[in-house]
Amino acid sequence: MDHGNDEIEQFMNYLEDEGVLEWVGMTTDGERTFVFNFEKMYDIFPELYDAIVDELNNELLHLYELGMITIEYNTDLTPKFRITEQGRAYLQENGIPMPEDLEDE
Repeated sequence: MDHGNDEIEQFMNYLEDEGVLEWVGMTTDGERTFVFNFEKMYDIFPELYDAIVDELNNELLHLYELGMITIEYNTDLTPKFRITEQGRAYLQENGIPMPEDLEDE
């Protein structure tokens, strides 16, 4: 028995119970997919919020540096991310479904 996986599953269930984690569907492989409610996460687990936001920022910067996405800012400095042709090609070549809300460059 893998106690590490049990602890992770318990923590994920706790996050779901608290409304921090919201299950949204299943992959074709049967894995659950989810989204975070960042407002609740910030209130309940600010350290987890900071860690996830830092990692997301690092990954977005990396995708930008690779030419996979572009980033534009509006007058309120809200970022808008768009996928490039290179990013779209990568998704298609690797059999990754194109997210519905991802805009083209």
